Amino acid sequence: MDIRLNISVLLIAVALSACAKCGDPTTGGLIGGMQGAYGGCYDNRIEQKRNELEAQQRIGQQLERDKAALKEQYLAADSKLAVEQRELANLNKDIKSLEAQVAKLQTTPSMKKKDIALMKEKIEGVKKELLLQQTAIANLDQAGGSTVDPEEYQILLLERERLRKEYVALFEYSQALANATTN
Repeated sequence: MDIRLNISVLLIAVALSACAKCGDPTTGGLIGGMQGAYGGCYDNRIEQKRNELEAQQRIGQQLERDKAALKEQYLAADSKLAVEQRELANLNKDIKSLEAQVAKLQTTPSMKKKDIALMKEKIEGVKKELLLQQTAIANLDQAGGSTVDPEEYQILLLERERLRKEYVALFEYSQALANATTN
């Protein structure tokens, strides 16, 4: 009987020493549960889970802030592209108006056909460039706006300004032609 008692004590000692570390208190059966309840493993595990939850919540809050910032950037870029599209639409209207003026000049008998042909050719060139510009802006808009490719956006702004200046020059030329026919 003495041997049985020694073996029982030895087994209990081994079992308790095996569970002495604070691993997962849900494993280890009755002894593991008792050790978890009285040894602080459950409390440690609860604290660990609480810390993990708080860390995940902080990450979630940061992601929400990042999402809001990205949305603001997108809206700003979208706004810039909308302004650019309106500017191009206005330029397109101006060119159509200029075409109408040139057509009116063409009916004037004293107008030089060579000047009118040159004017029409220049207007067609500006219209083609304007169409390319509108396509480039639409492509940039589909890609995510001016924040995706700021260099491309700046190039488009410069090109629109060049087209506007060319329109102004054509308009002034058409006005000079119109004035020449009235004098």
